[in-house]
Amino acid sequence: MIVVLLGAILGACLAGPVEVLHGDLLRGVCQDTLRIGGATPFFARNVAHRLHSLTLEDIRYYFKSDVTAENGVPTVNKDLESEERVLSDAPLAGFDTSFSTPALRYLDMVLRKMDDAHYSITNFSVLEKLSHVYHMAELWQHASVHYSSLLLNPPSREMCTCV
Repeated sequence: MIVVLLGAILGACLAGPVEVLHGDLLRGVCQDTLRIGGATPFFARNVAHRLHSLTLEDIRYYFKSDVTAENGVPTVNKDLESEERVLSDAPLAGFDTSFSTPALRYLDMVLRKMDDAHYSITNFSVLEKLSHVYHMAELWQHASVHYSSLLLNPPSREMCTCV
């Protein structure tokens, strides 16, 4: 659960300007700051996991309803034929908005793209692709609760600098 909280801290920290520091002093200070804040050696990997398939619609649903297309959230390009493997901004996925729940939007997207060999995850069955999107939605739902808490009680400037 602490990993979800720290993933939410990253989002809160990225919302405002932070001074950029360099060198050994920063590394030493950050190790202590992140450890005190509950970060584990897996922090970066866990944040990357939560971001890798995030879409603009997901950010708007789980975190910030008015986020723009230029959102600064890097994510994997689901167009596997593209030379650009990582996108600088979480993209608009084009979910069918006639569905009122994310679950049916995800189901529809996977089914619409199930015959496209160059979309999203290769060598996964439809059931595995559905499991993946539902798993990610579960992580984002948990992170959104912590993100809301962080908006009310933001992390320290030191924590943001280190993250």
